[in-house]
Amino acid sequence: MPEIKIHISKEGEINIETHGFAGASCQAATKAIEEALGTIRSEILTEEFYLEDGIDSHVTTKEG
Repeated sequence: MPEIKIHISKEGEINIETHGFAGASCQAATKAIEEALGTIRSEILTEEFYLEDGIDSHVTTKEG
């Protein structure tokens, strides 16, 4: 089951993690959240993002 996890540190750093999405659908699923939160500082596409079975994971870090 696809899931999106949002972690907010005490310093205001926001990490968005996705698990269980196919291909780039994780980016589409988090697009509105990312746009609402501000500037993207970094994005990490994990190995799962590129797997042929279509299960991906990525982490987006945003400055709050």
